[in-house]
Amino acid sequence: LNERDARPSKKRKLNVEARVLTSAEGKRLAAEKEAERTSKAKKKAESAQRRKEKENLRKESWRNRERDPDASFTGVLSAKNKDDL
Repeated sequence: LNERDARPSKKRKLNVEARVLTSAEGKRLAAEKEAERTSKAKKKAESAQRRKEKENLRKESWRNRERDPDASFTGVLSAKNKDDL
């Protein structure tokens, strides 16, 4: 008897976020949500692009430091690989 209560139910989940597009208010709400969704996606893409540019800059600065034999080593030794030393 207790095992039956502990089992998950196999009921279908209802979509409670569904909107009726036949009414003017439903269309307006759907358009607002779509605009909000696209703006969030655009912001996310822009932040990913900025992150990628920062990473490329960081990698380029490391490459420049590695090429310069006169540059002095700065930093913690435990954080470096043997190849970097």
